Amino acid sequence: CVVPTPALDVVGIGLADGRVVIHNLRYDTTVTSFVHDTNGGAVTALAVRTGAGLPLLVAGGTSGVITVWNLEKRKLHGVIKDAHDGPVTALH
Repeated sequence: CVVPTPALDVVGIGLADGRVVIHNLRYDTTVTSFVHDTNGGAVTALAVRTGAGLPLLVAGGTSGVITVWNLEKRKLHGVIKDAHDGPVTALH
């Protein structure tokens, strides 16, 4: 899955191996990457919070876990374990 970020030409990409890659499309470079699921579950949903406050990226996957990443500091902001019994299919 792919989601635009607040930065121009930069997207978040959810991968089948459980990683989220923040990639600059214009320069074809990886800005940073996060490990959503250490068990190797696929990332199946992404969302970005924009506007006032922290720029956050939220990732959901096949294991039902939701992770929240601080894009400014490039670190984990929070984890919601067992958010769903099945895969997370959408985030808003």
